Amino acid sequence: MKNKIKKHWLIMLVLVLSLWAVFFACFQYWSNQKKLENLETEWISYCQSDHVADGDIEACNHSLKEYNQKIEVDFYSMMTDLLIYKLRFFNVLAFLMLVVPTLISLCHFMKNKYVVSFCSRDSYKSFLKMYFKEAYRYIWLLPVIAGFLILMCMINTTFDPSYAMKYGSSMWKTGIIYHPILFIILYLTNMFLYSCFFVNLALIIIRKHHNYIKAIILSFITYIGLELFLEVVANALILQTVFHTDIGQIFNIMNLFTFSDSFGIPLLMGFTFFMLILSIIGVYFSYRNKEKLIIDCEKNNNE
Repeated sequence: MKNKIKKHWLIMLVLVLSLWAVFFACFQYWSNQKKLENLETEWISYCQSDHVADGDIEACNHSLKEYNQKIEVDFYSMMTDLLIYKLRFFNVLAFLMLVVPTLISLCHFMKNKYVVSFCSRDSYKSFLKMYFKEAYRYIWLLPVIAGFLILMCMINTTFDPSYAMKYGSSMWKTGIIYHPILFIILYLTNMFLYSCFFVNLALIIIRKHHNYIKAIILSFITYIGLELFLEVVANALILQTVFHTDIGQIFNIMNLFTFSDSFGIPLLMGFTFFMLILSIIGVYFSYRNKEKLIIDCEKNNNE
C-alpha cells in the first residue's frame, strides 16, 4: 500500500486538491444561497407585517407574488454558477492536471531506453501495449472530478429546469436539459474523450523529447498553440471572415468542463471525437517505426 501511494502520489495530490476545490466552491454556493434565503425571508416577513412603508408597497406586492410562485434552484443553474465564476480555471488547467502525472513514468521509460531492453526479449507490439497502458492509466481523473462536481450539484437542487428557463441562469439552452440522465452521460463521455485526446497530445510530444520538464512545457505550448490556431485561424479568419458563420466557436479545446451547447450537442461531441481521431492518427505515425524510436532514445537520453 505504501509503495502504491509513493508511486502515485502526484495523481493522488491532484485528485485531492481538485475535489477539495469542487467541494469548497459548492460550500460557498450553498452558503451564499442560504444568506439570500435568509434575506428573502426577512424581507417577506417585513412585507407581510403591518409596518410596510408607503414607498415599499409596490416592491412588496411584487415580492409576495414572486414568493408565492417560488421555484427551486435547479441543477443546471448551480453548475453554471460554479463553472463560470468559481471553477473556470479547470478548463485551462485540465490538460496539466492530467498530463503532468502521466508523463513521469513515460519519460522514465524513454530516458532509460526501456524499449531496447524490452524488445530484446519481447515484441515491439508488446512494448507498445505496455507503454500505452501506462500512458492511459490516469484517464479516469477528469471524469471523476466532473462526476464529483455533478454529484455535489445534485444535492439540494432539482433537475426541473424551470428556474433556469425563467431567470436565464443556465448556460445550456437546448433540450438536453430536459433529459438529465442523457446530459450526465454525454458530459462524462465528453470528458473521457478529452482525457484521451490530452494524453495522445503528450504522447506525440514525448516521442521526440524525453526530458520530463521539457516534455511538459512543449506539451502545454502545443496545447495552447492548437487552441490559438483553432480560435484565430480556423474560426476568426476562415469561418467568420470567409464563410460568415459563428459555428467555429465550438472549435475550442479548453471548453471541456463548460460543455457548451450553443450549436447543439451533436456538433460539440462531433468536434471532440474528431480531435480525438486526429490525435490517434498522430500517435500512430509517431510510434509505428521501432528503429526510429530506438535511435531517438539513444539520441535524447542525455537531455
